[in-house]
Amino acid sequence: MKFISQIQEEQANISGTILKLVQEYYKLAILPHLSEDDAEGMATLLELAVYDDELNFWLKKVDCFVAHELG
Repeated sequence: MKFISQIQEEQANISGTILKLVQEYYKLAILPHLSEDDAEGMATLLELAVYDDELNFWLKKVDCFVAHELG
């Protein structure tokens, strides 16, 4: 989980709560298939990101990293 270690290096710039949410999003984003519960969890995280600019910023970073890793 290279991305998680990269985020952990930047912990000074990210709050503990946001870090946990970003880690959860990353874990869901790399799954080949989402269960119904996983999809609901991802939807919840995305909804939170609408109202939280910091979370939105980090979720976009996750998306870019995952897209890059998948080629």
